[in-house]
Order: sequence, then structure tokens, then C-alpha cells
Amino acid sequence: KCFFVFASSHVGSVSMRRGSLRMASSPIIGQGKLPVGQDPSELFDVCKHPGFPPSSVLEKGFGAETTGAVKARGLVHRDGDWHRAVHVWLVDPAGDVLLQQRSADKDTNPNLWDVSVAGHIGAGDEGLETAVREVEEEMGIGIDADKLQHLFNIVSSFAGETKHGPYQCNEIQEVFLVRLAELHQDMAYVAHAGEVSAWRTEKLSITESALLSGDSEYVPRSRAYIEAFFAAARRKE
Repeated sequence: KCFFVFASSHVGSVSMRRGSLRMASSPIIGQGKLPVGQDPSELFDVCKHPGFPPSSVLEKGFGAETTGAVKARGLVHRDGDWHRAVHVWLVDPAGDVLLQQRSADKDTNPNLWDVSVAGHIGAGDEGLETAVREVEEEMGIGIDADKLQHLFNIVSSFAGETKHGPYQCNEIQEVFLVRLAELHQDMAYVAHAGEVSAWRTEKLSITESALLSGDSEYVPRSRAYIEAFFAAARRKE
């Protein structure tokens, strides 16, 4: 089963009973003036080489040592500097995972289905606070930090071409899991234009098979990432 919520320019209400999620307590940053896609001038901390090859699965705290330098997103991707990002996967009690369809305005992987919520870690920020903020900004809901389970860090390296030119994206990705107390179908998710086109839910097994087979409708992930995430998602709390 699946359901879709298409892009909206405002934040709707969210009705919850058990308190794992709540309506955002403050207006979404830039609401009504959201950037299209992303801002190439956004500042990132430049990290040292993680010391592990791409697709290496690491424990929390490994592979994300900063150099002290700060650069704009566009320059980081142009120069292939190592930087940090967060991924947040939302799974409900029925074993359904929430996927986002990336906006057509995204400079990388536009229109593809991806992790529930993702975002870069800005200069001076930490992974957990970024994950909480990204959920609020992309979905219009607040989530308590203690509901995010840090699963692992993973080394990611890939190259491509955007409207801004070629890029080399070298990331240390911090991967989190949220186990919802409610079914996705009972939620009032909002998709913000410029970031997310729609939401979709799938059984974990369907998403896993699609990623392992390299389905072109999904943002590709390494086998190491796929195996680590789905093994963790199926474990009992």
C-alpha cells in the first residue's frame, strides 16, 4: 500500500496522540519564501578525509573530523571537499517506510524517491540538531531529539553533472531512524515546494529490493548502506 501527499506552500496541522511528533512550535524557516532547491552559498564545515574508503559503515563519531575551514556549498561540491549530511528514515508500526520524492528543482537526483528526510549539516552545527531541524523544515512537524536513533555513519562519494556544472560530492552521512507510534496513513505530512514533491510509503522489503536492484526511480545507495539500514530497521527495539 502507499499514499501520496503532494507539494504545499504552507504548513498544515498535525494530529498526534502519543507525542512522538508534534506540530512545529515555530513557523517554518522562510515559509512563503522558500528557496528553490537549495542555496549554493550555504556554508559547510570542510572535513578531513575520513580515512576509510567509500561505503564504509562507521560508528557514531568516526569519520567526521572538521578542518576548521568553512566553504560555500557550491564550492564544496565543485572541489570535492569532504562534508557532513544527515539521513532520517521514518518507519511506522506496520513496517512501512516513508519516502520522499525529491523536487524537480534539486540540483542532484531531481524527481527520484529517497530517504524520508535528508540534509547537509551546516557550518558549526551537529548531526542530531540538523536532523531535528530538517524534519521540521521538510515535513512541517516537530520531533523530539530523543526519538531519533542514530544507526551509523557511512562514507559516500559520487560525481555527477548539474545546471551549475560538474560536481564531486564527498560526504560523511549520519543515518538516523525514527520508529513512529502512528501509521503513516494517520499522519498529515506536508511536502514543501522546492524541496519535496510528494511522499510515498512502501513496505521495507519493497524499498530494499528496489535499492538492491538499482531501480532508476530511486536515489542509488551502496549495498553496504542498504544492508546496514534495513538490518537495523527490522531489529526489535
